[in-house]
Amino acid sequence: MKEALLVVSHGSKNQASRQEFAEFINKLRTVKQNYFSKIDGACLEFADPQLETAVKKLVAAGYSKLVILPLFIFAGYHVRKDIPERLDSLKKEVPELEYKILPHPASSTDFADYIYQIAHNFTIN
Repeated sequence: MKEALLVVSHGSKNQASRQEFAEFINKLRTVKQNYFSKIDGACLEFADPQLETAVKKLVAAGYSKLVILPLFIFAGYHVRKDIPERLDSLKKEVPELEYKILPHPASSTDFADYIYQIAHNFTIN
């Protein structure tokens, strides 16, 4: 059973934002290419591939074990309700699907330090 990382973003109507997300996924593939068999991205709204399409495509390609990374800073509606419910619905359609939803970024103990470091590096002199 092959394991894939699926990074889920909100999605955007803005082409530059969609391009930035695609570039981020490509960077992840380069940096951590050996840990997961595959790394892909999906969106919830406004852009493709949508979550359901991406999951079905991965499962069809033999990746039935998915690690889902919600790329949302805090645990709002999409993290707490939307993503889990959509994956539960997919599980009914695709019974071989196994998934684990990772914690959102701000739940990491290192996240506050990361944000501070960004602010510190770019302070106005």
